[in-house]
Amino acid sequence: METDQHWETRLRQLEDREQLFLQGLDDMDPDEMRWLVRFLMDALTEERWRPLLAGYHEHLPAERMRQFLERFIPECIQLAALDLQARRDADGEGLHSLTDTDLQGMSALEKWQLIAKEPRVLDPERTARELARLALCFQSDLLNDAMLPRAVIEFPLYFRMQEALRQLPATEIHRLADHAAASVPALDRLPPAEAGERLAGLRQEIAKAAGFTAPLQELLGASMDRLPGEFFPPGGPEEVSPDQLAEAARQLEGHSPEELRLNLQILADQLSLPEAQVLLGPHQSEYPSLSQMPTEVLRRVVATLVVHLAGRGPCDFIQRYRRGKFLAVPPVTSEVWNLLPQEGRLGLLRQDNAAMDLAQIARHLARILLSHEYQALDDDKRQMAVVLSPLYQRLVQRLTQLDDQDGAPTLLALNQTVTEQVLAMEQSPREGRGEMLDRIRRSIGGALGPSEEDFSGLRSAPDR
Repeated sequence: METDQHWETRLRQLEDREQLFLQGLDDMDPDEMRWLVRFLMDALTEERWRPLLAGYHEHLPAERMRQFLERFIPECIQLAALDLQARRDADGEGLHSLTDTDLQGMSALEKWQLIAKEPRVLDPERTARELARLALCFQSDLLNDAMLPRAVIEFPLYFRMQEALRQLPATEIHRLADHAAASVPALDRLPPAEAGERLAGLRQEIAKAAGFTAPLQELLGASMDRLPGEFFPPGGPEEVSPDQLAEAARQLEGHSPEELRLNLQILADQLSLPEAQVLLGPHQSEYPSLSQMPTEVLRRVVATLVVHLAGRGPCDFIQRYRRGKFLAVPPVTSEVWNLLPQEGRLGLLRQDNAAMDLAQIARHLARILLSHEYQALDDDKRQMAVVLSPLYQRLVQRLTQLDDQDGAPTLLALNQTVTEQVLAMEQSPREGRGEMLDRIRRSIGGALGPSEEDFSGLRSAPDR
């Protein structure tokens, strides 16, 4: 009976929290709403928060943020209740009985005492989160403060730290956790000065493993600095607001039908197949071809794509290697990308490859093949000219039609190989990148078996 009462009390606390948050929304200012999103997000696994936060960012207008929270709060509380239900019969004294919400409301000292007793109960993702919280514990007396998890979310550095730690191998996360579990419980018995010194050494070790070399206090920044937009997962195609559409259409006034058609071709090349089906599919079923749409309809479609693709550009295919701006999976922040080791970057690029559709893969390879000079890779005008060329369109078609080899799609294998080669090129001294690009282009051309007619333009172009 006591167990049932305990469980019912915990469940009632979650329900009360939901009502408290929802009832207070109307009186919250934007900073308070952004904090609440971070607070709820920080009690979710990455698997959960990525779909729940798709399309959210911290520059949303206050009313849209309030609307988002009206949905987000009940979803988070429901997940917390399900987690609680799953642990109803667990040992009430150990880590097995604690949910992510429970961990968020405990002091670092209490948690690391439990981790010391059960060192592998928390998975690497949750352990990385506890290490990130510990890394921002700048005073030893805060080890006893159950409010520390609420304080650290005010700083983007905490989320950058957590993101970087999650990229480490599980063995490294376990090594750091073992050190913390052996050290933190003992700090409570030391004089304040000695405890502070040892805690500083532990923070430095965590930060160094995550790739942060400067003192963390110098990187902390101001409370509630906005997280960059790319930190949050992009949303699917959304209905464009009338005001956004009207402004984008106004910017296109004076464009001739031919200019609009060229813009449509360039913008459509940046869409995934699902996006193209949603945004262009209805028009494709209504008109024999998109180029035959009436001028006003064409202008409205182009304006819709301009708004939808805000933040994307024709050079994203190379920016995935330079700053983690992926084509099919949520990007990482440029700071985290710069801190990742080569193998960590390659792992994320492979995830992006796996999520890309065949058209995206073919375009990625064709853009590289038709970039005759290294400088052309991130030249917007040159890449737009590539997209408009008939040769590019033929190459994309031929790439998507490559035959399988040994039961495996040739296009996928080629993309993996090129991904490794381009990443290596981007990490090499700049003076040698032109020659490396030549070799990459030849490997793509070799897989295609180019004919003299198809590639006369490619072969006559200067290599550097």
